[in-house]
Amino acid sequence: MICGTLGRRRDDGLFLPEPLARALAFLDGDLSALPAGRHALEDEALYAVVAEAETGPFGGGEWESHRRYVDVQCLLEGEEWIGWAPDDGLSPRRDALDEEDCLYYDVPPSPTWIRLLPGRYAVFFPDDLHCPLRTASTPSPIRKIVVKIALSLFRGED
Repeated sequence: MICGTLGRRRDDGLFLPEPLARALAFLDGDLSALPAGRHALEDEALYAVVAEAETGPFGGGEWESHRRYVDVQCLLEGEEWIGWAPDDGLSPRRDALDEEDCLYYDVPPSPTWIRLLPGRYAVFFPDDLHCPLRTASTPSPIRKIVVKIALSLFRGED
């Protein structure tokens, strides 16, 4: 998992894999007029989903992981807390890989919570469990964008 703030990544000297650098470059652009829904960036290998949703309490939500895509979750408006935990061999309670590239889990032991504000992002790899759309206070509306990067891009297959 990687967390960061847009606009700062060019100055931190951190090497990023090219597919992730492309996703962050897209997120650095003006996204204010981008409507909700799915937006192709590079066919199915790299695309973005703009979502308008409401946050919920820490106790709710779905813990998930993906096997074909890396998630770059970036908040555009509001405040969102996202749970993170390593996939330490936990058994999924539901397998939806074929339909939506998702494995769903019960709450993992000792999760870490990440606070996203506008312009902050979190990158989740296949071994990262995450639980988006949470709040530490009153549920509220948010606007976010999730860039999906096919693992095949990291392997140089596309």
